[in-house]
Amino acid sequence: MVHNFGVSNYAAQSSSDFPYETTEEYQKSLDFNPEIVIIMLGTNDTKATNWDGSEQFKEEYIELLETYQNLSSVSRIILASPPPAFIDNEVTISGSIDPGVMVNVRDTVEEVANEFDLEFVDVYEKMTGHSEYFPDGIHPDEEGSAELADIFYQQIVDEAD
Repeated sequence: MVHNFGVSNYAAQSSSDFPYETTEEYQKSLDFNPEIVIIMLGTNDTKATNWDGSEQFKEEYIELLETYQNLSSVSRIILASPPPAFIDNEVTISGSIDPGVMVNVRDTVEEVANEFDLEFVDVYEKMTGHSEYFPDGIHPDEEGSAELADIFYQQIVDEAD
């Protein structure tokens, strides 16, 4: 059984304006007793109100990751970078997502995956050039969601062989 426990507007960092760990969906994701966990967070961490550098992001991302690593049901964890943000950041408004920081998030998530010997999916790279999947520049539409599902399906199947 597959379930999406994502929540719009929430961030990986516990120090963010809206930490994912405070959501009902987070608790449900732990109670679900997942076998495979895919973590794709970081977009909302790029907001000027949340971003205090890669080191803080990494520290708090690892704290979140460890809650899933401690679940006895988990056999695989796949870390995924967030997709690019297709918005104009000529003027970054306080509280808005900063596309320029997205590469820092991607690099940090990949670094964590390497340090913990976990699988990494570079969604940022795979979705670059596909703004058509993100009508508002941030959230995937049905076609974009299907493309993301296929990316993760391929990762699960290919690595299982």
